[in-house]
Amino acid sequence: IGSTAFVEKDVQTRKYNVDKAAAYLNVDIAVSGNKFIAGASPALADMLVDAVEEVVAFGRQKDDGPPNIPISVQDVGPLGGGFDVAPFLNHIGIASADFGFRWPDGSFPVCHSVYDSNYWIDTFVDPVGPGTTRYLKALTRIWGLIAMRLATAPVLPMDVNQLAQSVDSYARQVQDAINIRGLNVSLVALVGAIAALDDEAAAFTRALAADTNGTLRINRILAACEQQFLVATGLPSRKWYKNTLVASALDTGYTAEVFPGIMEEVKALRVDTARQQVDVATAAVKRLTTLLKDEPAKTPATNDDMRQKKVGGHVCHITYGTCALMCAVGRTHVQDGFHEAVTLGVWCVSRCIFPSWCASQCCCSAP
Repeated sequence: IGSTAFVEKDVQTRKYNVDKAAAYLNVDIAVSGNKFIAGASPALADMLVDAVEEVVAFGRQKDDGPPNIPISVQDVGPLGGGFDVAPFLNHIGIASADFGFRWPDGSFPVCHSVYDSNYWIDTFVDPVGPGTTRYLKALTRIWGLIAMRLATAPVLPMDVNQLAQSVDSYARQVQDAINIRGLNVSLVALVGAIAALDDEAAAFTRALAADTNGTLRINRILAACEQQFLVATGLPSRKWYKNTLVASALDTGYTAEVFPGIMEEVKALRVDTARQQVDVATAAVKRLTTLLKDEPAKTPATNDDMRQKKVGGHVCHITYGTCALMCAVGRTHVQDGFHEAVTLGVWCVSRCIFPSWCASQCCCSAP
């Protein structure tokens, strides 16, 4: 309830502009077992896997981490429900990730009980030795590394190719559901739109590799990708859920449903509504394709793209990600829907949610 109320209120008051965030990172349960389980918006999957691999390597050097955390992009599935991701991903379309160490079958056998204790961790989760906390250390490092990369990378580490591939995979799951039920629902238009998206995502990635400027504009595009799947009217049976790409499953709550508008109508055998939802999903895919057509090399870089701001005699060289994610951007100027962060210096030091970091990295410690 807390996260939902926070998001809903902010959409009305615009105090923090959370719907302009690039990503939301969630850790609902840090350690309840020794198997790493992750779910994420497709554009974040590659970055998450890279972070895990680097943390494992670092743990080996320090001899204080898990021996291995086997994970690939294919292991990072879509996000379901039942935790704080819901308002960010399902209601306002912020790319999200959730991860943690769980029991091998994904359960939490001592959840909400007196047995959720240090004894449980030391005896069943990490029996190498009492108090080693290897998995807690690893989880904290993974979370911290992902957050810092999102905040400080000149270009947001989001993979539009992976997003396009996942959209195609989700459509195949919908087709399987239609075939099983023998319904007369065609996905031809949706499949065609996804093919165009795949081509445009590849073109965008190629242009991005060749473009050393235009950072601010590129990040606007990357951060807005997930929101292209939002529809104001919501899903047919759940108006609050506005993301047409993924939602928690209607009949389970915790698991994910891909293309939920179509899937729910197919499972309920409502053919006419299912066809309407195919049109809705097709339009969403086309919006994303149109967004990506503004390839990085098509627009000359501006001074804002280089993020150079003179504050108190100092020139601050900062990235869009730094300002948007590390600062509490409640009352900055806004340009094209993203924070321009022109009020740096004293404002940044006094208002930033990470004042020490912001003072040293974002504002050049200007006196």
